[in-house]
Amino acid sequence: MVELKGRQVSLGSIPPVIWMTLFLIVVYSIFAPGFLSGRNALNIAIQAAPLFVVSIGMTMIILTEGIDLSLGFVAGLAGVVTSLMLQAGHPVALAILGGLASGTLCGLVNGFLVSIASLPTFIATLGVGSVAYGIGLIATGGRSIPALQESFRFIFQGSVLGIRMPIVIALVVFGVTYVFMHFTAYGRNVVGLGGNPQALRTAGVNIELARLLV
Repeated sequence: MVELKGRQVSLGSIPPVIWMTLFLIVVYSIFAPGFLSGRNALNIAIQAAPLFVVSIGMTMIILTEGIDLSLGFVAGLAGVVTSLMLQAGHPVALAILGGLASGTLCGLVNGFLVSIASLPTFIATLGVGSVAYGIGLIATGGRSIPALQESFRFIFQGSVLGIRMPIVIALVVFGVTYVFMHFTAYGRNVVGLGGNPQALRTAGVNIELARLLV
C-alpha cells in the first residue's frame, strides 16, 4: 500500500501497463546510458505528440464501446489534402482547414454508417479507412509531397515559450478534450453511450446523433 493524495492505493490496483512502462524505462536506462537525458526525453515527447493527439480521439470512441480502424488512414488523407493545397499556393491556414475538413468528413461518414446505417464499427471504419487510403494514394501518385512554406514548418519545428509546437498542440488538444469530457453534457453523453445507452435514450438524448458526433 502507498499513500497518494491522502488515499491508500494498493500496488496491485496499478494497471499492468504502468508496471511494463516502468520496467522498460529501467531496462533502457541500464543498457542505453543516454536514455534518461533531457534531450532524449524531449525527442520522445515530440515524436509521441501526434500519436497522443490521435489516441485522445480513439479513447473517446472506445468509451462508447466502439473502435475506429480508419484513424491512421484518415490522418494520412488529411496530410495529403493539406500538402496539396500548400503546393497549389493556398495560404497555410486555409490548407490546414482543408485537411481538418477532410478528416471531419471521413468522421461523419463513419458516424453515419455506425449510428444511422447500424453497421459494426469494425466493418464501417475499415471500409472508410481503405477508401481514404486509396484517395490519398491516387492524389499523390504514391510520391511524397514536400511542404516548403516556413510558416507551415513552424508547426513542427517552432516553439512557444521554449516548448516545441508538437507538444504545445498535444497539450492544447488534451486540455480542450478534458474540459469537454468533464464539464459538458457532450462528455457525459460519450461516457453514457458506453455505459448505458438506453438510460440516455430514456433521459431524452438522441443516442444516434450523440454517437454520430463522436
